[in-house]
Amino acid sequence: IIDDSLRAIFLRDIRILWAQSGRERASTTNPEILGDIVANLAKGEEVLELCAGLGSTLVKLEKSTQTVAQEIDPLAAAALFILLELEEIQAEILVEDSIRTLHRDWLNKFDVVIAIPPSRSQGLVADNLPSDPRWMKFDNVKLKSEEAWILNALSYLKPTGTAIIGLPTKWMTSSSSSKFRNKLVGWGRVKTAISLGFDLYSDNRVEMTLLILSGVDQPNEDVRLVNARNMGVQRNGPRYLDEEAAKEISQLAAKNWRDLPWEETEPEELIEDVHPASLLEIGCPLEFNTFQTSRPADFEIGPNEIQKTLNKELAR
Repeated sequence: IIDDSLRAIFLRDIRILWAQSGRERASTTNPEILGDIVANLAKGEEVLELCAGLGSTLVKLEKSTQTVAQEIDPLAAAALFILLELEEIQAEILVEDSIRTLHRDWLNKFDVVIAIPPSRSQGLVADNLPSDPRWMKFDNVKLKSEEAWILNALSYLKPTGTAIIGLPTKWMTSSSSSKFRNKLVGWGRVKTAISLGFDLYSDNRVEMTLLILSGVDQPNEDVRLVNARNMGVQRNGPRYLDEEAAKEISQLAAKNWRDLPWEETEPEELIEDVHPASLLEIGCPLEFNTFQTSRPADFEIGPNEIQKTLNKELAR
């Protein structure tokens, strides 16, 4: 295909059709519609993608980016290799299980770590890997899959880096996950949580949230909650997010919403900056709508109590 625009459409359609073709395919973990959002947030020279799929995000990154891609499905990895070659994108592709495989030379290495894992995945028994430094910061012998992906990403992240992780919203709100969320917030690692809503996967209606975490040298004094549930266009199958919608979502997350041409909806209705103390008070639901409904209406806490609470969590 000589025409550049037709070529781009052809390669995009291959990724979309592949993602819609099978419930069990690992490539459905990185749907095309998330590529633009994640790429807008992924700024850095060295990028690791833990669930590469067919490279929906990789193709959106700057050509100069040094990229490493992990993909557990050999067939998907082969297709990824061909597609990246056709698009003249350089990347190191490794066919392996991101959770089960430890790369010690990757620890604290990458500017950006991206993980859009399968919408259905299993838990990890951490005591099977007692010497693995990725699980050392958590004292449970069994981690939920969402928690394993988070710790995996944070372990490979530079102290000044950014991790971008797509997770089911139910993990962001469930009481059984509150202990882990409390630790993340107490460490100051949670930067933003973007509520994306339903219909982002071709094979199910899992409600999804995009969690943005910061490196250990950049603790966050507040957490930005973003409501992007109604952005995009619902077509046959998944909800479609064009480049403009993806840009708006990423700007809301990056606190640049004043630059956007808002018409019907004021940005204050879509974002809220939350102090960690208020999240700790109500069990750390990292999801826009749940926070809106569960926070105490008369919530008041003095600065001394805030510092005391945060010190307690950091010490733990």
